[in-house]
Amino acid sequence: MIASLIKKNVDRFTSRNVWFVCLVFSLYSIHLKGEAASKNISYWEYFILSLTDHYYILYFMILSFLFLIFNIFRQNEETVWIRSGTYFKYFISNIISLLVISTIFVFFHVLITSIFGFGLSLENTYTDISMDERFTIKLFVPYFSNPFFASVSIILYMISGFTFLGVIFLFFKQFFNEILVIVSLVFLYILMLLSIRSDLDLTYPYIFFNDYIILHHAFVVLESQHYRLFIVELLAISIILIVIKKYWSRKIYLHLKKPALNFFDKWTLSVLLSRKNLIFIISLSLFTVLTTVLRSNNITTFFDLLFFQFSGHGTGYFYYLDFLRMIVYNGVPLYFLCYFLEKESTERSSLILIRIRHKTFWLMSLIRSALIFISIYVITTIVVTLSISLISGLSFDGYDYVLKDLKIGNVNPLLSVFIMLSTKILELFVCFLCIFLLYCYTKTITFGFLAIGFTYVLCIFNTPIVKYLPFGMSSLTRIQEFIGKSGVPYLISITVLLTSCLVIYTIIRNGAFQRIYK
Repeated sequence: MIASLIKKNVDRFTSRNVWFVCLVFSLYSIHLKGEAASKNISYWEYFILSLTDHYYILYFMILSFLFLIFNIFRQNEETVWIRSGTYFKYFISNIISLLVISTIFVFFHVLITSIFGFGLSLENTYTDISMDERFTIKLFVPYFSNPFFASVSIILYMISGFTFLGVIFLFFKQFFNEILVIVSLVFLYILMLLSIRSDLDLTYPYIFFNDYIILHHAFVVLESQHYRLFIVELLAISIILIVIKKYWSRKIYLHLKKPALNFFDKWTLSVLLSRKNLIFIISLSLFTVLTTVLRSNNITTFFDLLFFQFSGHGTGYFYYLDFLRMIVYNGVPLYFLCYFLEKESTERSSLILIRIRHKTFWLMSLIRSALIFISIYVITTIVVTLSISLISGLSFDGYDYVLKDLKIGNVNPLLSVFIMLSTKILELFVCFLCIFLLYCYTKTITFGFLAIGFTYVLCIFNTPIVKYLPFGMSSLTRIQEFIGKSGVPYLISITVLLTSCLVIYTIIRNGAFQRIYK
């Protein structure tokens, strides 16, 4: 029974999807063969280079492996595990299947490397090559006397690492629902990407799965004690087996309490967060982030890139590119909100107002939905910036270009993200409340939108009061923590923004919004 289950899983694995992986690796091997020939390295050194390129392994090989095993083990076959006698035996069979699948998966890469390596020197010695970061051969010299032994060790280590990753997937699948499994795998994958962009794995080497798959990563984080990772693998699998044997029938469910949204909240958010609006917001974020990356070759960290997304415009000068970027970024969510107010005013009916019972409920729902929409807009920018940083290979070790070239004051990276998030959300919320207040009195949404746009022009004046206006206050080039004493301290900025929100909201709540119905 175990043999037939393993054969069935292996047959599923060797489907047309795995041949696509082989095709991609073949194209990559041809490219790498050219680099190997230009460096005049040997056949076995080419082996090392092909099987240790962490960019290929992280960005394609690991993702392909997870995708393949996810489709293979997506559902438990009850008839199979019942015939196995116990669920524990069935789980053991799946682990053996993973070991065989991992071996085949790595073997395909080894076979392709062996074929494309023909023509290179078969000398089994290390070549003296330049200190190019992509060439990891030098990392194996202290541990292996020749490239052949290094190649064999890389292969065996990779097989054990992929098997361990697969066992973790089976463990998640056993106790979590499908959504939680996907979220857990995405989290583990993000950790792998972060490990090559920061030094976190030097401090916490055991939580990054790339260290279990890529041998020279283990050398970097633990040096001569890299064997500890293999011990952790065995201990983790042993604990998993014990848990499966005793608690295999249990399930862990994550019950998230849904936010208390009334019918008007849901309708409002469905309009604001329509597919068209979301596509536009994501496209705008991608455009601004990518243009920043392409425009400057000096941005080397995620926090540098994030700074430029929220840098805004200072006071007392005028630089049209920064000003235009600030106006566009702040204007997009305000435009969507203004458009919604116009749409809502035409579609609002007495039946809706009767169902909400009180007009105050309508006001609170509108303001709550606007705040949620603004928060999603700002968070989307941070998520897109994070994604582009991971893809572009930017570091996560604080600021670099911002400190050196722009000579902006030092600030804790995590604190800076909180400053960006809180000030930008509050500034946009203040702007919306101002537009809504003017709309209450004029019943013309265009006037409020243009009036807010005009307030941003005041930044060109070099007067003290301009610094303390809430419009443009989220610009990092105005905050003391980033630019030094010439800026406004964050605590004062957040106080001004919160006070402005409270004052304008109080005016609206205490009767101004009633004018809309007159």
